[in-house]
Amino acid sequence: MVRITNRYDPRVLDYIMGHPEIYWQHVESGAPEPEKMDFASYANDVRVRIWVVFLDDYPVGFCGAVQKNESYWETHVGFLPVARGSVATAACRFVISELFEKFGARKLIAEIAEDNRPAQMLARRLGFKLEGTNPKSFWRDGKLIDQLRFGLWR
Repeated sequence: MVRITNRYDPRVLDYIMGHPEIYWQHVESGAPEPEKMDFASYANDVRVRIWVVFLDDYPVGFCGAVQKNESYWETHVGFLPVARGSVATAACRFVISELFEKFGARKLIAEIAEDNRPAQMLARRLGFKLEGTNPKSFWRDGKLIDQLRFGLWR
């Protein structure tokens, strides 16, 4: 059974983001490691929305969005391997609907590392269109790589 909730214990995000199958930027990029992130602070930020996805009562992923202005939101997702594919797609479709219908979003964006083909495929499956490239903006394995910007409009 799949369950999606926007009420969560910040330790759940610690667990998901700390999983070895979830890629995290290296420390030298300036991004803190997951165990040093304060996921609880997101609960108090009115611009941030996070939905946690559970499969048989185990947390298997999240969909998040940060409101950048009155009409556009930046999206983020992370799913454990067991939930990639149909579970992730269904969860993301639900969250997209919530953002457009309940939160008044008119545009969603996703910036995806150029070598993250599965995330690009998910974005395209959800209807996102490639808008452009943000050159040398993501640190991975000791080098800067491009990010692709995808957008979805209402």
